[in-house]
Amino acid sequence: MKRFTHLLLFLLTCLFGVNAYAISDIDGVYQIGTADELAEFSALVNAGSRNVSAVLTADIDMAECSGTFNPIGTEANPFNGSFDGQGHKISNLTIDTGADCAGLFGYVAAPCDFKNFVLDASCTISGASNCGVIGVAVPGAKGTINLINLGNEGDVLCTGQNNGGIIGCNMREAATFKFRNCYTTGKISGWRWCGAMSGWVGNDSNHSSFSNCWSTAEVTGYENEGNYWTFAWHNVANVNCYGSRGTQVAHFDEAEASTGALTFRLNNGAGSDVWFQTIGEDEHPVLDATHGVVHRAEDGSFYSGIENVKRNETTRPTTIYNLQGMRLQKLQQGINIVNGNLLFVK
Repeated sequence: MKRFTHLLLFLLTCLFGVNAYAISDIDGVYQIGTADELAEFSALVNAGSRNVSAVLTADIDMAECSGTFNPIGTEANPFNGSFDGQGHKISNLTIDTGADCAGLFGYVAAPCDFKNFVLDASCTISGASNCGVIGVAVPGAKGTINLINLGNEGDVLCTGQNNGGIIGCNMREAATFKFRNCYTTGKISGWRWCGAMSGWVGNDSNHSSFSNCWSTAEVTGYENEGNYWTFAWHNVANVNCYGSRGTQVAHFDEAEASTGALTFRLNNGAGSDVWFQTIGEDEHPVLDATHGVVHRAEDGSFYSGIENVKRNETTRPTTIYNLQGMRLQKLQQGINIVNGNLLFVK
């Protein structure tokens, strides 16, 4: 029934040239807060509204649309806009088309931007080739595709080539991909040329790059250990990136994801607190700034929040946090954490 409704909206828009969709917009930015609204946004883009912007206004549970959701962007109408999750999660998304370019987004065209959302472990994408959270960048559209603060904790289980945790394929090196602060933790599978973060992304000539990313994804169908992270010729730039498998980026032991060690290494390499983790609660680094900032103790162990800190009211301030683990620019009234010590300010 839902698929019929979305098809009817598509036909009304094509025949009468009016917005037949219930999804609202503010200053031209579509506001998506439910599974139905996400499905409507897909229908709107697939009907020809390619260069549009959207934000998530809430976490989205796709259980009601399981198995019926159509990827955003088609070969005829690839998505060419901006999608900002605003820190929200998508759960229970099941895409099982059996076809190429399966994903939350199917076909995209540069330039475009994706940021600030996570597909959690309840999500599964299944198809043939060129599948991922974003399936394929179409050829002939040059420009940059920015992928910022994205996570895929679900599986990408496919039968063909060029499947990845975030991106399936950069067709004919159409775009320059810029990955920043992204991660994958699920299973990625296919016949060949698959990778923890992406399938074919291009080579060093198209200047695609990864920075401050990590992965524990288990991949089958990868080219070799040197192409476990992403399939590319002559490699691409990887700055401050870590993987628990393969040799393409710096290695870390998977156990370090839960201890805070990986979070600390990522932030230390980035020079700022981008990744967060409440140790004992979070199994791995997260992008949610309401979780703890990870510190390293004198004995080499790691802690978040106010664990294992000493009381000291005379420390000269250099790094300052509040009790929730948020970094501060200056001392605030009440209890501060200064250089790992407690400082009370009247």
